[in-house]
Amino acid sequence: MDGSFCKAPAQGTFIVEATVDGLFRLHPVAVQHTLSSENMFAYRTWGESTEAAYPPEHINTCKHSVNGDGARALFTAVTHFRPNAAYSACQRHLLANLGKSTEEVARRLMNKTPAQRAEVCCHV
Repeated sequence: MDGSFCKAPAQGTFIVEATVDGLFRLHPVAVQHTLSSENMFAYRTWGESTEAAYPPEHINTCKHSVNGDGARALFTAVTHFRPNAAYSACQRHLLANLGKSTEEVARRLMNKTPAQRAEVCCHV
């Protein structure tokens, strides 16, 4: 799930929520365009709309996880409208918010085997 600020000539924010099936295919759950920026108003509108469209047992269970970009408004809205779902930030956004040296180490560790990880940490 993510919100994206629109550039000119279209203004506002698109909020997209999708799900992945067992064959790793994406399916849209909700797509919304608001004229506001990516803020609590836009996410509150999204939350109220999805609550009206879907039964709570379909969108708010402990079996669901929500992956977002870590934005505070998105995190706040998800924890309010999907309190039973697990929330996580995507790795790309998480690394972008880390310090430069920490980001470098994390990127080097991503595709290493456990034996190779100790080598990366020792040479930074």
